[in-house]
Amino acid sequence: MQLAWAIRNQNLTLIQEQLQEILAQRHAYVVISCEALSRLDQEQIAQFRQLLGSAPAQVVYYVRPWPERLPSLWQETVKFGHTVTLPEYLTEQLTGYDTSELRDTAMLDRFATVFGSANIRVVAYSHLIERNIDIAGHFLASFLGLSGLQLPAAGRPNQSPQSRTRN
Repeated sequence: MQLAWAIRNQNLTLIQEQLQEILAQRHAYVVISCEALSRLDQEQIAQFRQLLGSAPAQVVYYVRPWPERLPSLWQETVKFGHTVTLPEYLTEQLTGYDTSELRDTAMLDRFATVFGSANIRVVAYSHLIERNIDIAGHFLASFLGLSGLQLPAAGRPNQSPQSRTRN
């Protein structure tokens, strides 16, 4: 979250130093995972790319169906101190075309413009859930080539309300 906030607030000094230290170690892979990055505008995404320097980068987006995603996003909004009710939040998302969290293609287009469309990967999260595939295991195997790792059984701590009733 600090990375996304630093980019949004244009306070890049600390983040820039941290990323330079990480990239200088020349790891085979560096994974940055933060849902808040999806809310960056075009200029902020370009700043993010600049922070990565010449390091190769791939954007992986796990997309969830709207009926599952909206209650989950609303929960996150409440966790961060907002007091909007679920019906109010749903109305905002379904009518606020320019600001809606449902505009996956607009967000992906912004990232594709900066990172290149060949570097964008989209995965249907519900496909993994339906097949009882762990998202971490999927990511590690599909995008880092690391399969057969023993991962801790973490469960799904951020389940949407609808998902809880199915389990």
